[in-house]
This record gives sequence, structure tokens and C-alpha cells, in this order.
Amino acid sequence: MKGFMVLEYPFKMLLYLVVIVVVIGIILFFRKEIMSGLNFCWIGGCHPEPCKTVRVNEASIDTSMLDKYCNLCWQKTGKIGLKEDCLCYVVSGSFTPFAYTSEHCVLKCNSNSQFVTFTYSHLFNQIFIEC
Repeated sequence: MKGFMVLEYPFKMLLYLVVIVVVIGIILFFRKEIMSGLNFCWIGGCHPEPCKTVRVNEASIDTSMLDKYCNLCWQKTGKIGLKEDCLCYVVSGSFTPFAYTSEHCVLKCNSNSQFVTFTYSHLFNQIFIEC
């Protein structure tokens, strides 16, 4: 029985070491989920909210401007699969209605206006351009 008692302490230490390494590995692997779940953003592990409304002034709003702001809005909302609606841009400028087609955007403005909004709809997974 004395032989078993001599080996008990090293095996306990080995067992403790394995448990500590496994727990540390789990914490490192799920670090992002733990930090966001426990709201440890002050440590620096959280990302800023992607939905932020930006106001922009342009002289006139034409097809190239619509493409530009449509793509910018899509990059920060639809491409990452945002699960909420977002008002991305409010563009001030002279807008005269014209035909416009895009892969991710739908133009819903059919009158002259001084501003245009770019709104992401998560239900339709599209950007709506409205007056």
C-alpha cells in the first residue's frame, strides 16, 4: 500500500494540471462569446454598432451617387447579415427622379426632393432609397 501512497501526489498534480489547461483552452476558444455575453466591452473585445446614420451633402444626386451610398450601406449591413433595420445615410442634394436598378437597392422615390435616405430592411435583405 505504501507504493500507492507515494504515487498519489504526482497523479493528483498531473490531474490538476490537465484540468487547468483544459479550462484555460476553453476560455481562450470562446473568448469573444464570453466577453460579449458578460458585457466586458470595457476590456476592448467588443465591436462598435454597425448601424450608424451618416448625414452627407452632395450638389446633385445622380446614378453614381446612388451606387456609391447603396454599396456603402450594403457593406455595413446586408453583407454582414445585420438582424435589424438600419437608416444608413441621409444624403442632401438636388434629386430628380430617374430609372435606377441595382442588385441590392430599390429606388422608391418618384418625385423631386432635396434629400434621399438609404435604409436597410433586414426582412427583405435590401436597401430602400426613399425621398
